[in-house]
Amino acid sequence: MIKNEINTAIQSKTINRYVLGALYKDTEGLLYGFNKKDKTLQFNPSAYKFLLKFQEVIFRQSRNESYSNEVIINHIENITKRKSLTEYRELLLTYSESRCFYTNATLVKGKSKKVVDHFISWSFVHGDNLWNFVLTTPSLNSRKDSKLPSNEYINKLFQRNDRITKVTDQTIREEFAEYKKSTVEKLYAYAGINGFPTGWTP
Repeated sequence: MIKNEINTAIQSKTINRYVLGALYKDTEGLLYGFNKKDKTLQFNPSAYKFLLKFQEVIFRQSRNESYSNEVIINHIENITKRKSLTEYRELLLTYSESRCFYTNATLVKGKSKKVVDHFISWSFVHGDNLWNFVLTTPSLNSRKDSKLPSNEYINKLFQRNDRITKVTDQTIREEFAEYKKSTVEKLYAYAGINGFPTGWTP
């Protein structure tokens, strides 16, 4: 009887508020949502996809005390191989832009004269997503590096994404199936919080 009362008190006053609620608030709902009444969690699609992809590395190696967090992160980075962005470049050229996203200058013909840039650095998002890709020149891409473009550019990115989501191409639809403006806004903010230089302009 007393044990049940203690369990109920802990669940209602401690776990919900300081465990589930605190992490939910700290991450602004980026990782999961939860139902206090049913005491259930629901991972956001992107977080769930990430955990499924790297579950072996995260959970198996996290139980091994000889592995530090840095080692685990390095393992994930090694698994997440950079793939060719040629397909994305062609999709952007076909359905969106033949100009530099940042300067609006016409991109010169020739594959080597235009490159795909991760708007929010690959070093932070660790993924290749069309909603995060823009076209620019090799030199500008190099100068930008892992910096975060200024606010005017993220607004331009949202406008571009709104246009491209109206395309009927199946690949485009698949790429934007889990796209949410609010999620990108959070990733953009968190990248800045995590030390990526902000306010970059050409």
